[in-house]
Amino acid sequence: MFFAREIQGQVLTFGVFGKLIMNAVVMYDHQTDTLWSQFLATAVDGPFAGTKMEHLSSQLTTWGAWLEQHPNTKPPLSSRTTRSVMPPPPSAGRWTVAR
Repeated sequence: MFFAREIQGQVLTFGVFGKLIMNAVVMYDHQTDTLWSQFLATAVDGPFAGTKMEHLSSQLTTWGAWLEQHPNTKPPLSSRTTRSVMPPPPSAGRWTVAR
């Protein structure tokens, strides 16, 4: 499941919040700290609360099959390793949850 990063004209970057809604991932955006439900495809808390996310089409494939169709594809690499670059996990304790 993929979503557009641009919401109301603003390009957002997302992280995983670490909680679930309806057994699905809850994400947050780094720019506004809005919480987004993957299941609902909607912001559930924060400045964008109630805003729907735009679904993007995707396909499941293997790396080999992808390269056959897109031979010039190169994964992003770190300057210190040959591994693909992955974003750091969100910082712990950004949000508090009322009990």
